[in-house]
Amino acid sequence: AHLSGPGLTDPNNDAVYISTPADESDDAPEPREMQIDLMDSRNYLGDGPWDYLPERPDAYGFPYHEACWRIFAEVSPIHDRKLQLLLDICVSIRNQGGPVRVLDWGHDYGGYWYEKNTPARLPPGMENCLELRTTHRHAHHDPLYSTELLRVFDLASKGLGNITPRPATLGHWSQASTSATRMRAFSVLPAELLQLILEYLSIPDTLALRLASREFTALGLSNAFWRSRFLPGRERSWVFEARPYLSSLPGQWRTIFDSVIHLGDPPSVINRRRIWNLASSLHDLIRKVGSTSCDGDAVNSLQDPGVGWITASRFPCTEWSHRSIPIPEAVTAVFVSTVQIYSRQYVSGIRIQHSSADGTMNSTPLGHRHPETETRLLSCEQGQLRIAGLQLALDSQGVRGLSIITASGAASNWVGDHEGFSKRRLVPSSSGRDIVTALRGGFCALKLVLLSIPTGADRHETDPASPPLDLRDSLLWYPDIPPPHFRYSRIEARKRPHNRDKFPVSLAILGGTPGQDLSCVIGLTFWVASSLHGDGSAGRLSALEVSFSDHRRPLRIGFYRPGRTKVYFPVDGPGGERITSIRDTLPVEQYRACAIAVTTNWGRSIAFYSPPRGRASKLFDVRSQEVDSESSRETVIGFWAAVVSG
Repeated sequence: AHLSGPGLTDPNNDAVYISTPADESDDAPEPREMQIDLMDSRNYLGDGPWDYLPERPDAYGFPYHEACWRIFAEVSPIHDRKLQLLLDICVSIRNQGGPVRVLDWGHDYGGYWYEKNTPARLPPGMENCLELRTTHRHAHHDPLYSTELLRVFDLASKGLGNITPRPATLGHWSQASTSATRMRAFSVLPAELLQLILEYLSIPDTLALRLASREFTALGLSNAFWRSRFLPGRERSWVFEARPYLSSLPGQWRTIFDSVIHLGDPPSVINRRRIWNLASSLHDLIRKVGSTSCDGDAVNSLQDPGVGWITASRFPCTEWSHRSIPIPEAVTAVFVSTVQIYSRQYVSGIRIQHSSADGTMNSTPLGHRHPETETRLLSCEQGQLRIAGLQLALDSQGVRGLSIITASGAASNWVGDHEGFSKRRLVPSSSGRDIVTALRGGFCALKLVLLSIPTGADRHETDPASPPLDLRDSLLWYPDIPPPHFRYSRIEARKRPHNRDKFPVSLAILGGTPGQDLSCVIGLTFWVASSLHGDGSAGRLSALEVSFSDHRRPLRIGFYRPGRTKVYFPVDGPGGERITSIRDTLPVEQYRACAIAVTTNWGRSIAFYSPPRGRASKLFDVRSQEVDSESSRETVIGFWAAVVSG
């Protein structure tokens, strides 16, 4: 990792100076131009392939405003290792793309960004995007230099510190004596030591201690206490103008503290506090990343000649640390560690506990272990725990939750977040006869972003003759993995999008998993794009909605957007009519199903199709037709689909 010099940006070009030349003589070499991929396209979740770049750049990086970077350095010094850790963390965060690219950390940048879409307007399993607020009036004020703060310390250094006479800011101290308890643990300590204790406490903790102890109630707050408010990690640490004066200005620090409060909220100070809080939390994350190691055997690639691997991941980043572990035979327990990255929780590591021949317990860790967040997922005292697979809950940045599938087919409870996330079964084969013999993980910063297991004995990922995995075991499902007894029919695009693996398959069950409520189905609504869009999506099916007779909420699969044409097909579920098939009727264009027919056991069907690109006049054709009774032996109890684009 390398820190560049200041750069310039304009609507047509970004210029970044890699460093400032030490020698500006005529003999100094001309600075070399190099192409830098800012905001790192490799983890951009756009419509292009994950590894696609028009030209391979000489370097990649992440831009910071100069003032923000200098505030970041004021929070804690930046050294080479910390710079590398920061780069690793930035690579691990999703870049949502768009006209103004932004890293989606899981916070709103102090209120300056907001989630663009309501949950109802998001495609199933897809995540929200951030959009910049138009009313961010404080963001344009320089957070680095505050004339108001500089004036406070300039006057104090000239002995004119009493500039804001006012009642004591913390006047509640005087009331503490009436509430003090009988706690006398500090009565034997000298006043100097009591004062030193207060210097290490926050103001709320100081108040609580004064309410609880008569010794602290009677103790005045010293100049050193108020000076300590400006030290790193304290309430006014963001006022770094105080640092040159920390060893001086005796007797004035209470006045300085009150003067800073008296300033109120100038725009530059508001912006300073916002950036300081964000920078402080980022430094905490850097310390967390630097405090752990990535356990497991290092591997150069997730591909081995002659060995097939089944992989689950949604994060399109290549900067992974690859680690692998074998799974011993006498497994007694499985533990999972998690890590909190702002508002999101991710799986960071797995630990396999196993017994040796002499009865001692050993552990084999994979990834980053955090004892304070480690959870026992499964245990078996006799050492007969056999792992038949795993279930993963994933978002676009990593593994959010994990569950173990045992040899009996039962799944453990989840560790981490799983509700509302796409899920994937990771099993060696769909036969259920194989067990997992090894784990391979891809780790980006602190997170597990990829997990692989070896294929079963009867199949190989690269062998066309190998029995394929069932759809249940090979697709990313949302919101939940379907039960094992389902059978599937599919209408698939003739062309498949290159980035299809990042789009989860959403599942909509019409009448319960056995179909016991199909008598309540009264109609299907098809939502179709009614105008030609730039992607040629006129007439393309975007959503399907099922209506019920018992006033329950309609069931929708796909991506609904207001203003689209809807086609309604009534179904007499209470009278015994059932949907028996759904199939394609015309060649499928592009990536979307654009010609399908739905048929019922009463011989009725609805069919509609998309016209050639550029002709959006005739969007659908509804007709009735007779169907062979032999094709009506099975009943459709649900729909499944992957929404590639809205």
